[in-house]
Formats: sequence, structure tokens, C-alpha cells
Amino acid sequence: MITPDRHKDSGFRIYNASDIRRVLIIRTVQKAAYSLNIVREVLADLEKNNMAQAKEITLQSLAYNDYALEEQVRGIAALQNLLDVVSKLH
Repeated sequence: MITPDRHKDSGFRIYNASDIRRVLIIRTVQKAAYSLNIVREVLADLEKNNMAQAKEITLQSLAYNDYALEEQVRGIAALQNLLDVVSKLH
């Protein structure tokens, strides 16, 4: 996703402003999205200045994360209820 230039003598990577921007975007999107494909899509849309599509993908990812979190909370509640029932049996 990022291919920085290399210093001739030392071989160290040289990041320009665009590379740093991409790293920040990748880190931000990766925290919220589980798929590298989503990260790639957002980067591609931003590079094409397709802000509407990047925003839509971001909103879809947020909606999915909200849904997944709600399901996890329901699962935790169900496990707690099961533990309560089992605890009363002993």
C-alpha cells in the first residue's frame, strides 16, 4: 500500500508527505475496519478525490461495527443469564 523511496547509501526508507498521509489513513481505517480490502478501497477513493465514495465506505464500516458491538453485548448478556441459571442449580 506504501512504497517509499530508499536512501541510496543507507537503504533507509524515505517517506514524503503523501506517504505519511497514507500511513495515517491506513492506521485510522484499519482500527475501524477488519478488512485490508476496505482500507485499500478507501485509499483508492481518496487518491481519486472520490470523497463521497470514501465517506460511504466509512459510514458502512461504522454501521457494521455498531451492529457487531450490539451483537457482542447481547451475547454477553445471554452468557450472564446462563451463568445465573447454572449458579442457582448448585
